[in-house]
Amino acid sequence: MENVQKLSFEEIIKRIRKEIREAYKGHKVSVKQQYYGKITIDIDNRDRSNNELLGKAREIIHKYRYDNSDPMTDYFDTNFYYTINGTI
Repeated sequence: MENVQKLSFEEIIKRIRKEIREAYKGHKVSVKQQYYGKITIDIDNRDRSNNELLGKAREIIHKYRYDNSDPMTDYFDTNFYYTINGTI
């Protein structure tokens, strides 16, 4: 498995965008960098259930995300945050 900590944020967005578009062919998809460290994904997907929609998108995102945060000690260490918006 590739070490995602060594990938640039721009490369991560590029890879996620490509995989999301392949997974949701025929649907309107938007993968944006809202600001540095935040990715927003919008998927217009009217023929799949919401769980299937979010599950596949999360699966793709988590291939490129690491999260070594520890909220008990108020320590945050992640390469990015994300939001998924789906229209069904």
